[in-house]
Amino acid sequence: MSGIAFNLAAPLAGGELCSGMTLVLTMQMMWDHGLAIDIRHDKKRQILLNLICFICAVNTTISYGFNATKASVAISDVTTMITFLCVQYSLVILNHNTIIRATNIFSKGAALSRERLDRYCTALYFLPPIVLIPIYLAFADTAGTGKAMNTSTWNSLVFKPLNIVLVMVTAALATVTDILLLKKVDSHFVTLRQSTDQLLANPNKSSLPMLNVKPATAAGGAAQPTAATERNSIAMRKNLWVNYAIAWFLLVADVVLKSLIAAGVPLLFDSIVTILTVAMRSRCNLQFGLEMQKAFNQHGSSHKTNSAVNTNTNQGSTAVGALSASQLPRNPAS
Repeated sequence: MSGIAFNLAAPLAGGELCSGMTLVLTMQMMWDHGLAIDIRHDKKRQILLNLICFICAVNTTISYGFNATKASVAISDVTTMITFLCVQYSLVILNHNTIIRATNIFSKGAALSRERLDRYCTALYFLPPIVLIPIYLAFADTAGTGKAMNTSTWNSLVFKPLNIVLVMVTAALATVTDILLLKKVDSHFVTLRQSTDQLLANPNKSSLPMLNVKPATAAGGAAQPTAATERNSIAMRKNLWVNYAIAWFLLVADVVLKSLIAAGVPLLFDSIVTILTVAMRSRCNLQFGLEMQKAFNQHGSSHKTNSAVNTNTNQGSTAVGALSASQLPRNPAS
């Protein structure tokens, strides 16, 4: 294969591969969670994000076909605009998620209500058509010339750098909240492990610091923490970290591709890699909850099935796992 042929074929092949992976991932999520169009409910917003990624994957598959055959520059330009619009709306939803997460991580005491915060975040959804103004100008600039829209200087000098900055900033902020929440989950599991050790060391005590429970006992009266509880903890933490590690790996790949594009390498599939990364984040949010509530709640429930929960009447509260009410996510996304 000649150098020119490879330069034409490699980006298309890479794009088709990423489109295929995105289609498989998003269709699986649609099968599991259905369809929804709602930006004010956490879970439904992730389902909408998944749908946007699916539409973009279908659209880019068509776009690569027209890029390869050069059958219609006009249709190719339209599919390119749809791809850019999908990318921008996916970034808006990611930023919406990040704002919700950051508010719950950093706010103390009574903060802005979730409903009001979601209402303010709807303003973000008016931004994508504005961000795409350079693309409209690029389309007008190349109309009737037989050249693709992405050859316009409006695209290469204005929109492309802007898009790279938006993707990088959005991904960086989302990753910071990922790490903060994962550290919170790890702290949760470590505390539960310490509480279990205390139960073993003090089998006759009816209450323990941070965990007001009575240990489950066998016929002989000794505390018997089940191996299933420990296995569930290990499996949950592993599953959580693996899923987010994949999302971060895709993010690194996206950064590398966009760096190459900024350096002048003609790659066509950076947008679908961005969408694949977003689809993986959507999957993580649907699987574990936007604020990883399922990671907290599932193991807390597993722990409680092997211990009798004891209400602390002095404080008027019941321990959930080993977390206080202030440590748990305050707004479940399920």
